[in-house]
Amino acid sequence: MNVEYLGRIGYKGGVLRQGILVNTELYLQEIKKKKIILLGGASESGIYAEMLLKEKGIEVYGYADNSERVCKCSGLRGKVIGTPYQFFGEDEYYFIICVYDIAVARLQLMTHNIRSYSIFLNHPMHDFCDEDYELQKALLESINDICFKDEEMSSALPYISSTSSDKNKVGNINFLLYSTTWSHWTYLWAKDLIEKKGYTEVLEIGPGYGLMSLVLLKLFQKVHINWYLLGERGMSLEKSDSPFEAELRKVKRMYEGRLQEQYGVLEKDELSEKKYDLIILTEVFEHFVLNPVNTMKKLADALSEDGRIVLSTPAWGHLPIHQSWEDLPESREISEERYFELLQCEHIYQYSKEELNVIFGRAGLAVEKYSLSDSDNHNFALVRL
Repeated sequence: MNVEYLGRIGYKGGVLRQGILVNTELYLQEIKKKKIILLGGASESGIYAEMLLKEKGIEVYGYADNSERVCKCSGLRGKVIGTPYQFFGEDEYYFIICVYDIAVARLQLMTHNIRSYSIFLNHPMHDFCDEDYELQKALLESINDICFKDEEMSSALPYISSTSSDKNKVGNINFLLYSTTWSHWTYLWAKDLIEKKGYTEVLEIGPGYGLMSLVLLKLFQKVHINWYLLGERGMSLEKSDSPFEAELRKVKRMYEGRLQEQYGVLEKDELSEKKYDLIILTEVFEHFVLNPVNTMKKLADALSEDGRIVLSTPAWGHLPIHQSWEDLPESREISEERYFELLQCEHIYQYSKEELNVIFGRAGLAVEKYSLSDSDNHNFALVRL
């Protein structure tokens, strides 16, 4: 199983969409030897898949579609067209799923004992090809490791019921691809800072599936990363069963000795006296329950003399939970039980650029860099005043 990058499709709603191929067995170069049938080839995604495959030197043989109406369009773009059943049972044909309803298409292939195929995703993803090809390569390798390393297809690409609402979901891949559109500037800035300043000690708060950490570990042999995870103090990653921990355990096993984790309640606990060259905080700020000034002061104090904080957070407009960020409570005002109750709100507050500038200033931080990401997320690089 593997993920391969085909190329850019274009912008939709201001977000760059990419052509991604998810292969259950073969690689792109091996697919070339087959007669390729695009399942859903008459669709918009089918057109994009054919275009990008052609750029890779791969010709499509024909199209399959479950709609009799579509199958009557003989000679569509000069290709053979028919129902999938006309191609089943022949080893020379290789299916690439191009439909939105991926779940049903996969179930159809599985029912007919076809387990070697590809899935084409017309998906939001920021590619770094022009800015930093080395970063792009490490990103794709990391996505492959997180999704597929030491995994069976049943766990990495689980079949979804034909009545499920997640009909276009492909394991964890959708989330990982889309996450790059939130924080692509933080990837670039983190890599640049480590290269230019020789940073080695990194703290990532709320690492999600561990994608950014894994990218940096692949790129820099001397980097050491500490994960700060929300949870009971003293908890072990090996014993935790919360959403991202299985993937984090996998990443940690790959880089044992260069990765450590600690659990705690960042907003209520004091950090250790250790100093970090780089602190990463992507898509966490909007989850803070408490007034964020004190938390940012803690992080500022945890920086080494020339250290930096890089962070991203949505610029998607205010939520009605609080009228102002200054209404968020202080730590002394709520119990830990109440704190975890409020965490259920998911996004507590979504900040404007101006509000964030005020918060950072009060925390003793200055904005060194700012940019909006493809998905309209604030990206900041901060330094101590």
